[in-house]
Amino acid sequence: MMSTEDAANHADLTESAIVLRAGLALGEMSLEQLWISYLEVGGTMSSAELIQTLQGRREICDYEHDMLAQALNDHFVDLGLNYPVAYTADLELPIHRPARGTRLR
Repeated sequence: MMSTEDAANHADLTESAIVLRAGLALGEMSLEQLWISYLEVGGTMSSAELIQTLQGRREICDYEHDMLAQALNDHFVDLGLNYPVAYTADLELPIHRPARGTRLR
């Protein structure tokens, strides 16, 4: 699996990717830990799709962003912290997101 540093070497990021990567770095989670936690809360992306999302090479729907945010925020709660990762309703930029299950090409 790709390291967080490798995923961080890509410049064109969506607001979603920026928020999720910040949460990943702040929580000191590995990509594998995030992916497993994400699947546990109902996420459906493969680990490769997760990496592409964090690299800014794949846009995701609100549902997938919120499942990743939930997985990260659950980790922060386990650490005795608050919910620092924004859900889509709290993102600042109005970005069109495809419907659940739709992939952009």
